[in-house]
Amino acid sequence: MTDIKEITKENFDTDVLQSQDLVLIYFYASWCKQCAKANDVLKKATNEVEGQALVVKVDTDQEAAIVIQQKVTTIPFFQILKDGKVIDSLRGVPSPLELMGMLSSAISEHSDAESPDESKETKA
Repeated sequence: MTDIKEITKENFDTDVLQSQDLVLIYFYASWCKQCAKANDVLKKATNEVEGQALVVKVDTDQEAAIVIQQKVTTIPFFQILKDGKVIDSLRGVPSPLELMGMLSSAISEHSDAESPDESKETKA
């Protein structure tokens, strides 16, 4: 199983906003019962997207600055970012199918956009 990296204000910019990878951020709190359920779903999804997206988590009790910056108003909360921009988000506890659908869609869009050699040839 892949470890899910804990993000702090010290590494948020470099590991998330400046990442060239697709990034799934999971916002949670240790006291949140719904977050524990969402974490189980997240662990399954993480194994499925290994190598295709970076999966990280943010403890909302410890990282208020990130919560405010990303406009997180409820937990559990998921965001997918590409090039520092939010491209999708999901509130609450998703089903495994729902979370994988959101990730698969983002991965598909990302991989289609990442074929610069083909696009240069068709434009030329």
